[in-house]
Amino acid sequence: MVTIGDVFAVIFALTGIGLTAWALTVSCALLFPERVHLAREGAEKGFWRNLPLGLLVLLVGLVGVVLLGGHLPAKMLGWLLISGVLGVGAVGAAGLSHLASTRLKRMAPEMGEYPAFVRGAGFIVTASMLPVLGWFLFAPAVLLTSFACGARAAFHRDSSRAIHPTAI
Repeated sequence: MVTIGDVFAVIFALTGIGLTAWALTVSCALLFPERVHLAREGAEKGFWRNLPLGLLVLLVGLVGVVLLGGHLPAKMLGWLLISGVLGVGAVGAAGLSHLASTRLKRMAPEMGEYPAFVRGAGFIVTASMLPVLGWFLFAPAVLLTSFACGARAAFHRDSSRAIHPTAI
């Protein structure tokens, strides 16, 4: 039997997860504008071109989860791998949100950069929480693309070209 308290617990947990995911995306964009710009460029390539690298980063994260079952040195390495994968994914999600914000600005040119970015991040997080279609189709696509774009941005080596991302 499900009580009203169980229903409220699920609703508030989903609301909290959504708000913290949105806040993490916005804060990554504000803290790492150059890397987010690089992740945005990677997101423009599309899902299918990012899929192999996204699966590879996901595999690294799964290795980290497996290492959590070991003793202390393995656990520490597991937490380091998981933290790295989640950090890369957060930067990649900010890049996807930046791409969404540029498309929002094309639809509404009077909108400022920051409000467009905040709305783009909100749309991506909210669409990922949509039951069934969001959980099983949109969220995995966003997750794998975020991993791939974040990894490309994190390990980008070309320092010869100056990156001047637009202010968010």
